[in-house]
Amino acid sequence: DGEPEYFSMSLAASALAFFLWPTLEDQGCTTDDMWIFVADAIGIGAFCVIGAKNGLKFGMHPIICAACGVMTATFGGLVRDTLAKRPARILHSDGEIY
Repeated sequence: DGEPEYFSMSLAASALAFFLWPTLEDQGCTTDDMWIFVADAIGIGAFCVIGAKNGLKFGMHPIICAACGVMTATFGGLVRDTLAKRPARILHSDGEIY
């Protein structure tokens, strides 16, 4: 009894990014464009909500649920940076967050 909707959303988003990015790049888009940062912030926010929601689903105290959300968002960002072969933003105090 998993949560197949998360897998479906991830698969759709990654396929869209994979197939659409070359076209966007040809039109002059770069990874430093503002809409990339907005989409990233929305994704990290989604990680946070999913983590907190899972804590609530298991009947945890609200503070524990908030911690689950923070940890899920933090490690979601680490996974993003690792897969993108970039330095992890959370580990570098000299870099910009956004």
